[in-house]
Amino acid sequence: MVAIPDAMAAQADCSKMKPGDDRVVAIPASAPRIYGGYYATAFQLAKAVEQPSVLWIIWGRENGQWKIVAYHVLTP
Repeated sequence: MVAIPDAMAAQADCSKMKPGDDRVVAIPASAPRIYGGYYATAFQLAKAVEQPSVLWIIWGRENGQWKIVAYHVLTP
């Protein structure tokens, strides 16, 4: 689990992604580096393949509780 900048979490919002969009979420260099509102976890979906996919989950705090606010399956 790692803290990610709030600006990165905003760009990774599932509602902003299009089906089949495999872009890497990046933030501009000028974006403020504010941390603590979002965290990310990644799980490798290994099942006897050379380069398995990764499930990337973003957690955000809503109404005092941590919830999954976005997820993406990253394929090699």
